[in-house]
Amino acid sequence: MRKPTLAIKEDKKTKRWRIEGYRENGKRSRKFYKTKIDAEQKLKELQMLQEREGLEAQHLPPESRRDAASALKLLAPYSVTLVDAAKFYVSHQEQAGKSKTIDQALAEYLLRMKQHRLRERSLNDARVRLTKFAATYGSTLVCNIQPKNIHDWIHGLGNFEAQTLNNYITILKTFFKYCMDSEYISFNPVVKVKKLKIAKKPIVFYTPTEMKTLLSGLTEDCIPMVAIGAFAGVRTEERCKLTWEDINFETKTIVISAENAKTPSRRTIAIQPVLESWLEPHKNKTGLIWPKGTPDSWHKHFSKARKAAKIAKWDENVLRHSFASYHLAYFNDILTLTREMGHNSGNMLFKHYAEVVSKADATSYWSLTRKSVKESSSGNG
Repeated sequence: MRKPTLAIKEDKKTKRWRIEGYRENGKRSRKFYKTKIDAEQKLKELQMLQEREGLEAQHLPPESRRDAASALKLLAPYSVTLVDAAKFYVSHQEQAGKSKTIDQALAEYLLRMKQHRLRERSLNDARVRLTKFAATYGSTLVCNIQPKNIHDWIHGLGNFEAQTLNNYITILKTFFKYCMDSEYISFNPVVKVKKLKIAKKPIVFYTPTEMKTLLSGLTEDCIPMVAIGAFAGVRTEERCKLTWEDINFETKTIVISAENAKTPSRRTIAIQPVLESWLEPHKNKTGLIWPKGTPDSWHKHFSKARKAAKIAKWDENVLRHSFASYHLAYFNDILTLTREMGHNSGNMLFKHYAEVVSKADATSYWSLTRKSVKESSSGNG
């Protein structure tokens, strides 16, 4: 490329002096000055700079000049200079020097989570999902993970529901945020990974007849777990941690402590008359409501109870869904329902549970006391 000739000219309209032939970052740039003397002084500076840069380029080895020419061709579609590319490369290498492998960062992250006393279920969930990710990318530097790597890995997990894949994305996003805070990476690659759209599914709940059939066939040791789920809306995991000391029969309230709650905040739930009737025989007990252990053990027992009652309908939150649907229809109190369910906003509850059941069915549901169910069962027998 021919070296541009620098010269000064007077602009007839503005009566100012300009320097012609000057290029900055490969683009033409005009410099204007008030006087000819100022323009001449700047012209000398630019000519000296041009000469020096020309000499530096001339002293480059032939292979370096060829490399520069090839690099410029590669960069041409992106409108960046060779210096821009070099700065980017240096920045990346500096970042790589501070980065760690996925395995190393994951070990730190899980230790940090444990030190922060994260709930065991959340810790285990993160450990399982992230360990699966590390099985593929464990030896890769965190800074070398790109959004496409995350996207392809998520969509290659298999035939999982959209919500399950979205849970992976959420946990990975939190992990990479930790990596950003630790300066192992300059950006969070998961931010550019879109979550999957989730098709809205109808709420699964039990009709009053189904609930009556279920309750009438339960063994006494299972009744508190079902009743507290159905008539207080307490989550399965929360019920498995609940003790009889958390139930106050005098104030007629159930306390879900911050330690036992899914969301780390304490809440109280009113014991309605129907629930009180089912818990009455157990009021002098102490210890765990479900002394047999984990949510998994409960699900097995509940599955047997449902099969015995010939109720095929199932959802992990079916009792909680039933509580919310009938509570809203009967009491028409979204604020109380929101608080007792442990949510921050009633918008989601109203969207999912409003007008799902009729007021008549809700009345029947909240009338399923121990006495009425037993009498009905005896009459049918």
